Amino acid sequence: MVIEERKGRLPLIIMDISGSVIDLLYTNKKGLKKTIETDRLWCIFEETGRLLPYTLPGRAGEEPKLVSISEKGRWIEAVVKSSGSSGAKAAASAKRTTKEKTVPKVSTGRADESALVLKRLIEIIHRRREEMPEGSYTAYLFKEGIPKIKKKLGEEAVELLISGDRDNTIYETADLLYHLLVFLEAESIGLNEVLKELKSRMDKE
Repeated sequence: MVIEERKGRLPLIIMDISGSVIDLLYTNKKGLKKTIETDRLWCIFEETGRLLPYTLPGRAGEEPKLVSISEKGRWIEAVVKSSGSSGAKAAASAKRTTKEKTVPKVSTGRADESALVLKRLIEIIHRRREEMPEGSYTAYLFKEGIPKIKKKLGEEAVELLISGDRDNTIYETADLLYHLLVFLEAESIGLNEVLKELKSRMDKE
């Protein structure tokens, strides 16, 4: 396996068959192994630190069908579909793990794509706050409250400062940005309000 555990966890992006992001969670090497062996998606349940089968948010414990799982540089990407989805079952051969060499990428300047990623992440965080699904790390943070979120935000800021190399800096920046968006949601502050403040400062430059 090319991707390395950080803090004992592997970032896990869960998507549906249309390519839309459903969840952002964590697993670990043991969870990945169990996922491949059992055809069930195993994630870390943040409140207890236990590995548990993933269930769809707002679906009363429904486990989705695993279509594929693969390594994508610094994270694991799992594609799932609802047990009630129509269509033929995914063949076992569709489930795979691929090893990819991490290659530095030059920015293409596609601001729209970056904005879409942020928009999707903000939507997911908002849904987690409304639905509070069991097993969701984001829901766990909201349940613990703003003091816990602030503590995590501070920890991630420190880890960014001591990140060292380029890859770690990218990884820790992603962690910090995610926790910052969770904090803004908890405080009912829209990112657009922050951007408006930044724009007002730019206008003064």
